[in-house]
Amino acid sequence: MNRNEIINEILKLSVDDMEEIKSAVSYEIRDIYKKERKQSTESHKKYVGKCFVAEERPYYDLFPKMKKYYKVISERACNEHNVSALTFFEHPVYWYNYNSKDNYFGNYDLESINIDDLFDARLAFNDLTEITPEEYNEAMDNYIAELQSMDFPADHYRFGNKMPSDPGWKTEQK
Repeated sequence: MNRNEIINEILKLSVDDMEEIKSAVSYEIRDIYKKERKQSTESHKKYVGKCFVAEERPYYDLFPKMKKYYKVISERACNEHNVSALTFFEHPVYWYNYNSKDNYFGNYDLESINIDDLFDARLAFNDLTEITPEEYNEAMDNYIAELQSMDFPADHYRFGNKMPSDPGWKTEQK
């Protein structure tokens, strides 16, 4: 029996029977997709524990390009095309966002150690450079040491491409 013949046979049934068939087929289709997505996700287990680095610009490109470190911590993420990775930039960066008319009150936004989704294509196409776990850990130790000794002035340089550690980052309130 071909597809059209099957459809014609179904159309001869009552509406209730057609709804039941539709529901059963929908369930089977969801189950097939679920198994495919799980299988795809399981194939990412080979990345768990691996560490990577890439050159990127943090915080909406307001800071100079620096290394961003990734350690894949799980094959599971928001969907079957991502893995979860513990990430951080080479240097701590922050921004104080003013939220009032007088540019005095606001909140700090620290680009710090995070768990992010990482698109699996970046791993498959070698968009990232693999490094050893020791290199990753050393970079994280350096990051934490720099973060612990960093000043956090609320009034700071606002035009981009400067680091909180650069001269002139701290500015005077006007």
